[in-house]
Amino acid sequence: MALKRNKLEKDLGLSLESKQTGRVVRQDGEFNVRYHGDRELNHYQNLVSVSWLKFFVFCTSMLVGINLMFATIFYTIGVEHFSGIHTLVPAEQYYYFLYFSFQTFSTVGYGGIAPVGHLANIFATLDSLVGILFVAITTALFFARFSRPQASFRISKKVLLSPYKNNSKALMFRVVNNRRHAMSEVSIRIASRFEKKTPQGTYQSVFAELKLERSEIMFFPYNWTIVHEIDEDSPFYHFSAQDWQRPFELLGIMKGFDDVYGQVVQQRISFTEENFEYGKKFTKMYSRAADGVMDVYMEDLDTFEDAQIPN
Repeated sequence: MALKRNKLEKDLGLSLESKQTGRVVRQDGEFNVRYHGDRELNHYQNLVSVSWLKFFVFCTSMLVGINLMFATIFYTIGVEHFSGIHTLVPAEQYYYFLYFSFQTFSTVGYGGIAPVGHLANIFATLDSLVGILFVAITTALFFARFSRPQASFRISKKVLLSPYKNNSKALMFRVVNNRRHAMSEVSIRIASRFEKKTPQGTYQSVFAELKLERSEIMFFPYNWTIVHEIDEDSPFYHFSAQDWQRPFELLGIMKGFDDVYGQVVQQRISFTEENFEYGKKFTKMYSRAADGVMDVYMEDLDTFEDAQIPN
């Protein structure tokens, strides 16, 4: 069965080499790629982009590690170079040095313990300077993480083959703005990826951009159903019911202007045959209330029902 390939305006930048079980974009929007060898490591970008859990674990680990290091230094200098520590038990002395390090690091300085002599004062000063830098850096990272423009389009988990106007059929999936503030000038581009077996026994990706019923909207207050009609220009035109079980992928990118960030944000999209439902249609997820306000039911984003697909 021949696949009709639509001309892509831009090279997708993806490899043609493929494998039957592979996908280009994961469901979380990240590319399905693993790098080997040396690459530039930008700690700032990593700390801004990692999950909040990993960020808090990193900051806590650094905080504890730095203070354990200074507590060990103070313990090595000796208890005789610090006033206010009267115990002779080594473990308790270390605990006091750890408390002193945290107090100095945070610039609280209760005054119960004080350094005596040049060496102890030098390292106590370094401890407070490192604490000031740590607070400044973590504060900057917190601000960068909170202010980083990010899209939050909630996308249906399934893509459906549904009946369409004029006794036709179409691929459909839904998307809604997951945030409470408004977005405008939203656009989307979707491409299909099929895997074709070569005479050498390997698999090669074949890409085709899908023509959409509507590829951009001016405002985005409600849900939006993305529709690709299966017409003669569609790479799915000659698909039978059995062909829809073949490996394929729909991948794309969605962009919109975020009113709060004042910037364009984007989010990648991916569906495979595992997310596909044949002969289904979405149920309505919005209604007009008696007071004239449009009610959008977010929990109904993935609700669908059986539908008769025309031959």
